[in-house]
This record gives sequence, C-alpha cells and structure tokens, in this order.
Amino acid sequence: MEAQHKLLAQAAEGGILPSDSALRRISDLEGAIAATEVMIQEQEPRPKPTPSR
Repeated sequence: MEAQHKLLAQAAEGGILPSDSALRRISDLEGAIAATEVMIQEQEPRPKPTPSR
C-alpha cells in the first residue's frame, strides 16, 4: 500500500498524468492488496451461528 501511495503522490506532485507503466503497477498493487485481504478474511475463524428458538 505504501508503494501505491508513493506512485500516486509522485504523479500528483509532478502535475502530469502517470505513464501507462506506472498505472499498470498501481493496478497490480491494488490487485495484490485485494487478494491479500481476501486471504486474511478467509483465515479468520467464522462465528458459530446462534441457534434459533
């Protein structure tokens, strides 16, 4: 996430649009972050359902 922020900040400070390769790297980082978050959620124990009365 830090690398993604750095790329976006550099583009904003430069006042120009990021190159296609920079946008691709940002997109790749977003995908990796999302996949990691899903894996973490899958590893967390799920609460047991409460019995209905």
